[in-house]
Amino acid sequence: MLALPAFPGSPEWDNVSAMILPRRWTVARGFGLIEVVLVLVVVAFAGFLLVRYLGSTARTVEKIQEERPIANARLLADQSTLATVRDTVRTYQAQNGQWPPDKAAVLALFQSPPRFQCGGNDFEYDPTSGTVRLLITDSARC
Repeated sequence: MLALPAFPGSPEWDNVSAMILPRRWTVARGFGLIEVVLVLVVVAFAGFLLVRYLGSTARTVEKIQEERPIANARLLADQSTLATVRDTVRTYQAQNGQWPPDKAAVLALFQSPPRFQCGGNDFEYDPTSGTVRLLITDSARC
């Protein structure tokens, strides 16, 4: 009679695998030293990249807070609004031969009062010379 070949799970298979494979490979469990070292290297590299990213992010935030681009933009918008007020006052003087008598007369020249972007900002008007200037001229105060 012909002997059937061993198949996985049969008692003959266990004997065949024990003869073919060295004993250390059949009962070896857990991680070897190389695997542990490799995982530690990968984790250390990922940590290094994360620390560099967080450090650069903190520097970027500090730089943005120092430069205050929004405050600068608000101050520039207020200066542009002031230029419009100044041009309106000069036009009034060219048409009437005199400066507006007071700030209320300057505001009456507009359909709606000028809106300034910096909180609490407004303009001062000098009726003797017709000069206008902003109350807040420092972007740190915007």
